Amino acid sequence: MAAVPDITRGSYLFFLKPVIAACLATIAWYDNVPLVSLILLRGRCRRCGEQISWRYPAVELAVALIAAVSVARLGLTPAALHVFLFLTLLLII
Repeated sequence: MAAVPDITRGSYLFFLKPVIAACLATIAWYDNVPLVSLILLRGRCRRCGEQISWRYPAVELAVALIAAVSVARLGLTPAALHVFLFLTLLLII
């Protein structure tokens, strides 16, 4: 979903709670399921109704495809993990 880390609460990086950028509402666990939540919420924030940018589901879908192709081509191996991490890092850039 359209989440940004909430660094204002002083949390550690791995324990940041995602928030909606428009209204800063914390995203509940049941609203944070990639792509499924976007479809169920019709692309809008549950709290404020703000439209969620297309970039977030596009990145989620791209990462899922990278993972699927890596495992399909290389199986569940360390090489597949390396390819997945490398391609995901390229996606970030």
